Amino acid sequence: MDKPSKTRGIITFIIAIIAVIVMIATSGLLGLILYLFAVVISFLSIDKENRHSVSALINYTKNTVCNTHKETLLSNDIFAIIIALFPVILLISCFMIFYIDPLRAAENALNDAFDELDSLF
Repeated sequence: MDKPSKTRGIITFIIAIIAVIVMIATSGLLGLILYLFAVVISFLSIDKENRHSVSALINYTKNTVCNTHKETLLSNDIFAIIIALFPVILLISCFMIFYIDPLRAAENALNDAFDELDSLF
């Protein structure tokens, strides 16, 4: 396994994990942007012949992840999994952006209002 590919795979995996943590802990939009950065790195790191169409990308992901002989590099598995999980992460982040984040903002606004009322009395 060549060192730049292995390093790029590890860095991409770390970015994806941080993106999911940020998405859950703070902001769905920020987490989505970070995960999108990991997807772009993964997409640019796979072979050029597998990037030309969606079906080629799906076949590449299926063949890489489901390969029982493990002739592929670990970084290629990481890239394929990050790309394959993008639709799921997109759905989760949309749920976070449109449902959870407004609830958090409303709760913070109510807490601030109650703190102001408590300080008056």
